[in-house]
Amino acid sequence: MSQMPANATTTTLMLVAPALQNARAAARRTQSANNLKQLALAMHNYAAVYGHFPPPVVMGGPKNDVPHSWRIEILPYLEQLALYQAYRMDEPWDSDHNKALIDLMPPLFRHPEAPEGATSSSYYVLTGDSTIFHGTKGTRFEEITDGTSNTLLIIEAERDIPWTKPED
Repeated sequence: MSQMPANATTTTLMLVAPALQNARAAARRTQSANNLKQLALAMHNYAAVYGHFPPPVVMGGPKNDVPHSWRIEILPYLEQLALYQAYRMDEPWDSDHNKALIDLMPPLFRHPEAPEGATSSSYYVLTGDSTIFHGTKGTRFEEITDGTSNTLLIIEAERDIPWTKPED
């Protein structure tokens, strides 16, 4: 059986390694795009039920004065009904009970390159007057005057914000 010369093996590895890295990077981009698509679909399904997108901050509690993230509101549309029901909307997002749920973050909120077990979301909505996520009421489709194809719904960003925190 013949052996490959050492320099040929090194050359082969030098050619194959970048191709493998490129393939992995492409797979991560595809997975992230799929995460964004699933989150957008959940937003649209929420809008189909309620007539508007969720507001960036959802108010809970008996006096509607306890802020929560829009991510909590779309959990039922991500096949996470049990997690949604376990979350207490009448308590702050960082109450002892709700903080215990942070570790149960659905993988869909985590970028494929984020460390396993990370609890910060990788996906956010843009908030402010010129966005569809402004104020405390959700935006209706009719209010998006420049068309939904020209509107950013969710973005990917690396930020250290727990997925349940009402901050984007």
